[in-house]
Amino acid sequence: MGDGTDIDAVMSALAEMEARPAPVVSDMLSIQSRGCATDIAIDVIALALDVGGIPGGKSVAGKLFDNLPKMAQKRIIQIIKTIDASSFAGSVWDILQILYNELSWNAIKNSFSDFGLWESIKLGTSLIALFVSGGVAFIINLALRTIAITELIIAISQCDEF
Repeated sequence: MGDGTDIDAVMSALAEMEARPAPVVSDMLSIQSRGCATDIAIDVIALALDVGGIPGGKSVAGKLFDNLPKMAQKRIIQIIKTIDASSFAGSVWDILQILYNELSWNAIKNSFSDFGLWESIKLGTSLIALFVSGGVAFIINLALRTIAITELIIAISQCDEF
């Protein structure tokens, strides 16, 4: 070959690559491959946090869900299975109650561990407003997010795990 490529080196590299073991598919799966039921549960938690004015999105929602006991995770998924347009607000409130009742202080603290000072202040004031209003502010904010709610209800209806 005129470009100086050593064919023996190329053949040796190919032989070495072929001798490597095949990767295990489960080792390559990401958090987004946990199944539609879990993904939807995290999406619902993220929406609930957003409605409550709590920053963090899916990252925090995923950590919160992962820190729940398995039975609480199953209860959340059972609630999500029954969600429709008329029961959405009440179901999301029930999920927030599960998070409140089942998560330890350390689990909550770990879920929000990446927050800076501003996010921490916003989190504190949002939680105070959420519980002082008795959930009224939550319901109003939830009603303002009809597109996100519609998309979640469609995702729930299309999930084959329900």
